[in-house]
Amino acid sequence: MGRMLHVATIPDHKSIIRAITGAQWYEEGKETKSQEEIEMQKDALNDSSDDETPSCWNIPSDTVPPLSPMLAVPLPTIASISLSPSTTISQDFLLEFFILEESRGLCGRAPCDDPFIRLALQLSQSDELIQSGILALSGSRMFAKHSSPSVQEAALRYHNRTILQVREAVASWPPKTGEDVIRLLTASILLCHYEALLGNEQDSLQAHLRACRQIVEIAQQHPSTLHYSAIYGVLFEAYAYYSIQIIFRYAASEADVQATIQSLQFYRSLTTYSTFGYLMQATCDFYTLIPHVALFGLRIRGVGDVQHSQELETLYRRLESLIISRQPGVDDDAEASTKVATIYRNSLLIILHASYLGHLSEYFLLQARLKPIISETMSLFESVKDTETAAPAFWPMVLLGSCLRDQKDQDCLLKYLEYGGTTAGCQNRANEALQWIWNRHSQSTFGPAGLEAFSVENNTGLCIG
Repeated sequence: MGRMLHVATIPDHKSIIRAITGAQWYEEGKETKSQEEIEMQKDALNDSSDDETPSCWNIPSDTVPPLSPMLAVPLPTIASISLSPSTTISQDFLLEFFILEESRGLCGRAPCDDPFIRLALQLSQSDELIQSGILALSGSRMFAKHSSPSVQEAALRYHNRTILQVREAVASWPPKTGEDVIRLLTASILLCHYEALLGNEQDSLQAHLRACRQIVEIAQQHPSTLHYSAIYGVLFEAYAYYSIQIIFRYAASEADVQATIQSLQFYRSLTTYSTFGYLMQATCDFYTLIPHVALFGLRIRGVGDVQHSQELETLYRRLESLIISRQPGVDDDAEASTKVATIYRNSLLIILHASYLGHLSEYFLLQARLKPIISETMSLFESVKDTETAAPAFWPMVLLGSCLRDQKDQDCLLKYLEYGGTTAGCQNRANEALQWIWNRHSQSTFGPAGLEAFSVENNTGLCIG
């Protein structure tokens, strides 16, 4: 039986929040820029070059003054929790669970090293909307771990409250002040996290992202962007992470792909922010190729009989060459993050090959092309599974899993999915989709196309997170 979580044994959550966020971190996010720095950021936002395959992430990140150093706060951990039917799921109980347990899984980092968590916790102390979002997120993860009806009821209650409060907030659209923009975007991203960590079963992640997109469009034109630069940098990267991740699939929504393609200038600007890299890490160069591969998939599925289309074959070869030649970026944890970036590169190749060769019904050639990619990627999963950089590799693991036919590889893949800070909800959803594919042994459901078939047949979203 697991150890009971006694609230009295946990340090006061307000003091922990202060320690995690740092003194007046929200105020420190208001950066003062020189005119030269302001013009550079404006240029990045307004750049309208139409290169078919932009480099996008080559803007120096050292042009923006950094935030004050994040505090390395030692936090207590919860070894295990036992919830009895009589356990009261109070607001304090959920908040403490979020601080000590839940927030570690959002991007694979401890709360004190995650700028989004620091921002959300800081805002939650004086904003009921943000607090409701955090409590919903905490309850969803606690339920994924313990399947307690009382926890599920609490998570849904706070989730519904967050939705209602967002609707109330947007009643006076558009938001007037920078603070209004920040709180709306923070709440919307918390809702994205909520859906992603539960496995996106109802396919609600896209709806929240489309709401985020409208807020981001306003934020980019709002004068507060330059004064709250570090804060917007944190929020913009979280939005960009999900908005690109959501089209990282075999059959992405045309509206989402087109919106992402049109926002490439915005994605270029992200590296001008001092917080850049907390989510995308060394994978950022491959993120910029995802929209192009998704657009290629849309194009090839709209052509009909493409067996003699030289133009599409040329584009296919060009994209393949671009993906293979693109080198992973480097950050402070170079070895592990470079391996995760390589995993993303291989996943892009999987979707590209599946789109082109699968549409031509060249299934044997497709499996031959994927064989060395699968072998390399499985070894990379093994080497990063215990690192904090493994969290972003969850969805690429699912994509690769859809291509596995060997029972031993399938068993290994399911074990890898247990690592990287993902929730049981995400893992269960991935397991359900992969088992559906593996049990069919069908060429038509081989690879990423099988994930789409699972989604359609079961009327559900994909566990993109």
